[in-house]
Amino acid sequence: MSGHLLSVIVCSYKVRELLRDCLNSICQAGGIDADQLEIIVVDNASGDGSVEMVRREFPAVRLIANADNRGFSKANNQALRIAQGRYLLLLNPDMVVLDDALALLTSFMEEHPAAGVCGGDGLSPELISQPQFTRAIPTPLVALYHFLGLDRFFPKSRRFGRYNYTFADRTNILEVEAVSGSCMLVRRAAMKQVGLLDERFPMYAEDLDWCLRFSQADWKLFYVPAARFVHHHGQSSRKNPVWSSKQFYLTMHSFYVKHFHHKYPAIVNALVGLGVLTGLGLKLLTVYLKIR
Repeated sequence: MSGHLLSVIVCSYKVRELLRDCLNSICQAGGIDADQLEIIVVDNASGDGSVEMVRREFPAVRLIANADNRGFSKANNQALRIAQGRYLLLLNPDMVVLDDALALLTSFMEEHPAAGVCGGDGLSPELISQPQFTRAIPTPLVALYHFLGLDRFFPKSRRFGRYNYTFADRTNILEVEAVSGSCMLVRRAAMKQVGLLDERFPMYAEDLDWCLRFSQADWKLFYVPAARFVHHHGQSSRKNPVWSSKQFYLTMHSFYVKHFHHKYPAIVNALVGLGVLTGLGLKLLTVYLKIR
């Protein structure tokens, strides 16, 4: 094992310019000395010059150039298997690090040994905090409140606002059920206990599944708002919106089947399946109308 404090893992697909900005921000604004920092980029067959750009402009980065698109989970697991840091950060290429955010996250973990996972605050390009960086595990009731829009109508309600913790004071450190895989710092000792990302979830539910498994193993998860990142949301998924929409709903249903199907009666499982199909149909219709 090396002396690295932090390994940053970036899984990239067809976002060369964003990837360049992300890597520059890690090096320039992360707050971690170069000798304590390891950066691993996994390129999922972007074909847009990303691999060549990384080799040319970031020679110290460890690069895995896949010949095909292996999805988020498999690609990140490739890097997690070889990463050498005491802490492991999954960071999307559409994220830009601000104000020593990496140092703040690792310092938090050093000071809180019961924490297995923490995440920072993702800001829009206009520097507005985005709610999806604090998350609850989507049980049927939590998901129902969200998809009915009750968290938007009653954002300060602890019952209706659980999906993204809209009821909470987001300027404070929060203990949460899940953080976004866009920016997820994991303690190596916790990962050794819990295991890697579940590759049955190529993207969208893999972070929720991982967070739930950390929680089930009695590790705590935290949102650390002082660690700030600019988030250019969903740039890779916009390359193929139909596929991304289908993947989201079908993967979330697979997550439900894995963790909750056995806990609920048949009528609830049937209603969840119907809700997934309805949501998928409405989303595909919306996508179709936009691209016409």
